[in-house]
Amino acid sequence: MTQNKPEYLIIDGYNVIEAAPELFKKMAALENRRDHLLRMIQSTPHLRNKKIIVVFDGSSPTGIPKKYRHHNIHVIFSGAQQEADQVIQDLIRKEAPRKSLLIISSDQEIRNTARDHHARSSSSKAFWQQTRPNRSNQSESKTADYTKEQELSQHEVQEWLQIFKEGQQGNDEN
Repeated sequence: MTQNKPEYLIIDGYNVIEAAPELFKKMAALENRRDHLLRMIQSTPHLRNKKIIVVFDGSSPTGIPKKYRHHNIHVIFSGAQQEADQVIQDLIRKEAPRKSLLIISSDQEIRNTARDHHARSSSSKAFWQQTRPNRSNQSESKTADYTKEQELSQHEVQEWLQIFKEGQQGNDEN
């Protein structure tokens, strides 16, 4: 890959939504999940200046075109006759020679197509871990911080042992 090619991120929309059920489980309507995904991508600092294409399966909702822009994100609906996977694979084949691509999907066929056309790929789960690292590891890091704060130095251990030893000697005398 040459470095002068513009970089594009192509995201398998529903695949990414399914990879983070904890973020979307309270939203019953598919339209709300899509909108939430787009807002999250748009508000992620390291993605703001990227050229992003998100592809969703199926027809676009009534009143929304098959292709449209949401801030810096190009949104594409595959239509009733085609799956998002096919649209993404066609985009890879068409754009890989001219652009540096990063494909976000856990679908193996899509990732194989990316590899075959010298495009990078990442799983949907890895995408979420990179996009929201503080949220996914928040409870783990709090536990680690708490544990770290509770560790005693060797000197402190010796002091406590001495205190307990003196306490034991005092109890033996009574």
